[in-house]
Amino acid sequence: MVGKRKEQVDLLESWGVYRVPQGHFLMKLDRMIKWYRIEKWLKRLYSEDQGRPSYPPVLLFKALLLAQYYQLSDPELEEQIKDRLSFQKFLGLSIEDAVPDETTFCRFRARLNEANLFERLFKEINHQLEVKGILLKNGSIVDASLIPSQNKKSDPEGKWTKREDKASFGYKLHISADSKHQLIQGVDLTPANVHDTKCLEDVIPVEAQRVYADKAYDNFKRRHQFKREGIYYGILTRSWQRELTMQEQQRNKRLSKIRGRVERVFAHLKCLYGYTHVRYRGLIRNKGHAYLLATAYNLKRAVALRAA
Repeated sequence: MVGKRKEQVDLLESWGVYRVPQGHFLMKLDRMIKWYRIEKWLKRLYSEDQGRPSYPPVLLFKALLLAQYYQLSDPELEEQIKDRLSFQKFLGLSIEDAVPDETTFCRFRARLNEANLFERLFKEINHQLEVKGILLKNGSIVDASLIPSQNKKSDPEGKWTKREDKASFGYKLHISADSKHQLIQGVDLTPANVHDTKCLEDVIPVEAQRVYADKAYDNFKRRHQFKREGIYYGILTRSWQRELTMQEQQRNKRLSKIRGRVERVFAHLKCLYGYTHVRYRGLIRNKGHAYLLATAYNLKRAVALRAA
């Protein structure tokens, strides 16, 4: 009877492999990344005296990526892993394996935030994409976008700001994106009242040779700094209470075509990943989520670029 049960399981699993083709997005993603390098970072979450975790940390991290791609809550993620063969294969689960429950995902996310590992994992995956020649760092486009919070009364770290005479409460996502492939190079999340220009140097890579941004980032100090460091100043010229010359207008028009590419990144995060408002209370947890979203976006974008 036991042997027959084993044969049935083997048959079901081989059928599952057949049903999830190698060309599936998740299978391509799984092959692209050296997960053992991710595992080295995740081992820091558990000390030796705590014993082995219930589930492999890499499995849990990959599950959090699935939640971003399919906009799943923790309870929904648990149910979808049980239901989808592609999810199980991506996570390395067999049909007989137990599926982590929603509280396991919640605790794992909290551990990552406490250890500040979302940022580390983002940088590790970016390093792997850079080695493969997919992520480029010589050109950067910088921009910021308001991410509202729905917890106005219970989120003391969210702040009010006004843009175009409209008041908004929450946070601001700052990113730099590869000017050629639009992969995210750097991330920061701040309260909404932090001015865009304060975070430019925090998000661009040290290797950047060209930096593009809108007029909000233009100032005389930065112009001189970039010139001194040999960085191309692709930031649109601000009027500074005067009429722009024809040459300056033409320059802004030319640079706007490059700078505008970053809007695609924000459009993907908001429309395809549901990042229309922050999900959690507090800066630390929301910043961790921002890094996770950026990681998920870069991986999916990288898969698409390799297939092109």
